[in-house]
Amino acid sequence: MKKAICMILLLGMMLMLTGCLRTGKTAGAVIDYGESERYSQEDRKTAVDLILNEIGGWEGVRRLHSVRYGGDAASLEEQGYGGYDEIMIFYSDFKTVGSSSKAGGFNLDTEYTDWNWILGKDSNGRWKLLTWGY
Repeated sequence: MKKAICMILLLGMMLMLTGCLRTGKTAGAVIDYGESERYSQEDRKTAVDLILNEIGGWEGVRRLHSVRYGGDAASLEEQGYGGYDEIMIFYSDFKTVGSSSKAGGFNLDTEYTDWNWILGKDSNGRWKLLTWGY
């Protein structure tokens, strides 16, 4: 019984710490890993981590609202993109900053929806961000 309680507490702490890793503009973003018959939960989590890392560095984004897996059908449509056989598609929604000095090419104080992200798996089995945008 003691072991079970310790494991539950440990799991709870790990989940809390995972939530703490997202800070600033990505904190509070809703993540939808979706369902997939092609890609594991780990593959989709790796992809989301890459997206969060990228968008977290954009000065022009004030707040990320959501990131969601586009589904197996959308990913299959892009198969072969950039020479990659394994492709995943994600979409995100975010709001941009209101200052022109930090906009970085985005429209000021604007909600962007369905901003797409294309990721490909390289020959070493690592996921890479290939492109993003509309």
